[in-house]
Amino acid sequence: MSNEIIRSIILAWGLGGILGVCGCYLVVGAIMGTLLPIPRLMTREYKIGSVRRQILLGIFGVALCLPLLWTLYIKAFKGANTVIDEPNIPEKVETPQNLAPRPTARLRMPRFESEGAIAAYANFSIETLAPREAVAATLLWSGAGSRPSGVLQSSSCKQVEYFGLASRNTRRLKYEPFKNQVYVYVGDIGALGYGNDLYLVISDKPWPASGVTDPREVRRSYDAYKGQKKALTFQKLGDSLDFEYGGRKYRLTISQIYIAVFGSNKIAVEICERGG
Repeated sequence: MSNEIIRSIILAWGLGGILGVCGCYLVVGAIMGTLLPIPRLMTREYKIGSVRRQILLGIFGVALCLPLLWTLYIKAFKGANTVIDEPNIPEKVETPQNLAPRPTARLRMPRFESEGAIAAYANFSIETLAPREAVAATLLWSGAGSRPSGVLQSSSCKQVEYFGLASRNTRRLKYEPFKNQVYVYVGDIGALGYGNDLYLVISDKPWPASGVTDPREVRRSYDAYKGQKKALTFQKLGDSLDFEYGGRKYRLTISQIYIAVFGSNKIAVEICERGG
């Protein structure tokens, strides 16, 4: 097995992927009664011998496969990522200056002789836009002739903050216009599909009270709070809630969930400002 293949497995599946591949190799060997050669590691076949050894080797191989099978189950049916240790999710906080409206971009387009040529040019221009900007392109026709002008319209929800939040933790949002008055709390985090509770509270005082992390106590504090608040029970990636602050509309979205073998489970949260 080449270093590139091993590296790809580690990046895609982590340690569980390596253990799973080794487990599959041992299970196949136990069934065949022979361990096949592995380049650079084992140059010849190895006869296992007795049936008892085959059974024990097969059981050991299945045990090694379990982390990979669990990872694939969580990923396929629950939408979450299983990791060995608690992930470090880098936070990103925008400044209002970076979100200031940009001048509308207009495409200078040549005069065309037919509608077919116009359509071909428009399709080429749209398909070559950078996907990371998430822009929508519309063609506005000007004049009675065949000279269109294109206008690029930016995405309707601009990211202002991105962060990770471990289970039973609170974050005070850091985006400057929130004035340190928006709090987000998440309770126990399990695999998606079971329902995980998240609360957003707007308060000029710290919320919940210092030292309060138990989900039941936080729920009582949330129910008793009379100010602006929102709750979200998320069951899949992309679940979101909308809220307003300072006359502007925002959206909180669950962008990822991590189930950690060691350490706390964690979610990645995106806050964006909605247009319109």
